[in-house]
Amino acid sequence: MISDAQLKRFGALPHEERFHRGVMYDSLQVGGIWLLAMYSPIDTRFLSYMSSTGEVRDVSSDDVPLAYPTAVLFLRGGSRVAILKGHRSAPGPDDLHAFLERWMEPATPDSKWIVNQLLRTDQLRRIREAKAVTEVTVTAAADDDLLSEHHRDTNPLMSDIARTVRGEKFPHGAVTVGVKLDAKYSPDESEALRKTAEQELSRGTIRPEGGSVTLIGSDGREELMRIVRDHMTIKVAVAGRDPDQVSFTNLAEGMVSAVEEIESRVEAAGRLDVEPPAD
Repeated sequence: MISDAQLKRFGALPHEERFHRGVMYDSLQVGGIWLLAMYSPIDTRFLSYMSSTGEVRDVSSDDVPLAYPTAVLFLRGGSRVAILKGHRSAPGPDDLHAFLERWMEPATPDSKWIVNQLLRTDQLRRIREAKAVTEVTVTAAADDDLLSEHHRDTNPLMSDIARTVRGEKFPHGAVTVGVKLDAKYSPDESEALRKTAEQELSRGTIRPEGGSVTLIGSDGREELMRIVRDHMTIKVAVAGRDPDQVSFTNLAEGMVSAVEEIESRVEAAGRLDVEPPAD
């Protein structure tokens, strides 16, 4: 996908040329491995500074600008990445996609970049084999830009399900939206919901920020299936560090030290070979 040489060359670009859509991109070498670094400046308006002695004052323009950081590790095989966010508001998959589109050429002229979450193959199988699906919930990222044009269609899954099952539309800007069938739902409604969840999961419409499906198995037992990164995340130990003083570089070092575990987990997860969503 992206080589160390490409990241090194990109990091050598002038600082002002590495900004895009409010995010600054950079390359970072940790433990002999090159990472992509993404930084989202923090809006310091209306913030206060509090020292360890209890002094509190307004944050002024003289204070050092801060940013939420994210590190992207390109894994073996060329098409998979691991993302480490230093904060829940740090740049994410959409910002990685923006970086690839702006600065990295696809493998062939008629190709385009698509960034989707990697799903365990058993997640889609469980939906297909379920006796019924009665509830689907998706949580979108909540940020200050949620109502902008960029996020206007942040929940296409919910719109599709609503049209399929009830003909309702959910308002834009909802942080968590979902469809839950009534207790007396019909088999047709349940099947429509199951098919829509299956299709949208396959297409990658379900966002990596979160989501869940309530399944009813063949034995009639309900089970909540989380369509999130739960099974693809790992815990990284930052040995010998004071938790109050740990830096983003320390976290990136921990991710690099666990690269073999990350890659083995990814390989074990399998792959969904599905067509990307139509434009």
